[in-house]
Amino acid sequence: MDARRYDRNADQLSQIFWHYTRLQRQTSHLNMGTGNPMVNRMLELLQEALQVNDDIAGLTEKGLI
Repeated sequence: MDARRYDRNADQLSQIFWHYTRLQRQTSHLNMGTGNPMVNRMLELLQEALQVNDDIAGLTEKGLI
């Protein structure tokens, strides 16, 4: 994939992350302010996916992939 594809991936993941953050705020009254555990887990996974996308883009930039 070219570098622009990784940028698009990051943009899409960021948009999804934003929506889940909004959902987390809307459900924060559940479970005594900690929010929905499934939403929290999804946010963790999205953060990890963003990091992996950045790492792979960096390797591609260096010509290692």
